[in-house]
Amino acid sequence: MSAAVVGGPTWSLSGFQGRVMMAKDFSLFIVTEGVRTDPFFYDKIAATSPDKRVRSVKTYTVSQITRGADGKPGPAGKSPVIAAYHSTRRNRGLSYVNSGGRRSIVFCVDRDVDLKHVDIEDEMHFCVTSLRDAEAELFANADLTTAIQHLLSVDSADARRRAQPIRNWIDRLALVWSDWILLGAVVAQATTVPTGSWAGGSIINAPRHGPVDEALKSLHEGRVQSALGSQRKLLRAKRDARALLREMRSRTGPRGLVKGKWLPGWLANELATTSAETAIIQRDALLAFSGSLDYEANWADHYRAKFAEAMTRARRPA
Repeated sequence: MSAAVVGGPTWSLSGFQGRVMMAKDFSLFIVTEGVRTDPFFYDKIAATSPDKRVRSVKTYTVSQITRGADGKPGPAGKSPVIAAYHSTRRNRGLSYVNSGGRRSIVFCVDRDVDLKHVDIEDEMHFCVTSLRDAEAELFANADLTTAIQHLLSVDSADARRRAQPIRNWIDRLALVWSDWILLGAVVAQATTVPTGSWAGGSIINAPRHGPVDEALKSLHEGRVQSALGSQRKLLRAKRDARALLREMRSRTGPRGLVKGKWLPGWLANELATTSAETAIIQRDALLAFSGSLDYEANWADHYRAKFAEAMTRARRPA
C-alpha cells in the first residue's frame, strides 16, 4: 500500500515552503511522519472532504521535505515532523494566499504514548491521530466482515461466521498486553531509557500472545529501573504512564492503546486456522482492512475538520 508520493521529488524545508507559497496545482499540503501507510491514509481522507480546497491535496513524507545539504532525504518519524512544523511556523510559512487562492500545510503525527506533541496538538496546522497511529485507525474502523472476506477469499456468510467471535479483537489485545503497553509508555516518556524494541510486539508475554511471563516482566522492568536510576523513579514513571493511558482509554476505549503494527499478528492468532492462513493474514491484513474502510464515515471527521480549519486563514506573502 505504498503511496505514490514516496520516492518523488525532495526539497530542503525552505525549498518546500517556497513550493507551497508559489503553488498553482494544489491547495492543501499534508506532511506525514510515516512512509508506507500515512500518505495513503491522509490522502484518502482529504479526498472525502466537502471543501474542494481540501480535496486539492498533495501529501509528502517529512523525509521528502527536509533534504540535507548532501542531497539525501531527511529522516522519517515524529520528531522530524514536529521540528519541521516549528521551523515552518517561525518562518511564517504555514499558510499563504497567492493568485490561485489559499495554500496551507498540515503536519500530521501519530498519537502513540509519548508527550512530544502535547503542546501543539490543538494548533491549526498540526494534526494528531485519534488512535495510536494511522494503521490502528485502519484496523479499528474498517468493516471486519468485509476485511475477512477479502483477506481469506471466503463468501460473505463464512466471513460473518468467522468475524462474530472476534468482534472485540483489538480491545482484547489491549488487555492481553496491558503490562507491555504500560512498560512501553514508561519508556516513551523517559529520556534516559534507550529506545528500540520497546514499541514492538510484547517480549514479556510468552508465547507472544499468551499470558505474561513474570520472569521476563521482572527482567525488563529491572532494565528500565536501572536506566531510570531507582525503584522510586520507576514507580513514579509507572504512575505517570498509567494516568496517560487512562486518559487515552477514556476517549477511545481499549483500542486506543494498541499500535497498528501489532494487529496483523494478533489477528492471525485470533482468526487463522492453518499456517497458510497465518501467513496470508500477516502479509495482507493491512491492505484488506484499508480496502474495507469507509473514509466518508464519522470516524474521519476529526481529520476532515482539521484539514478544513487549516484552509480558513492564510497569509499573503510579502
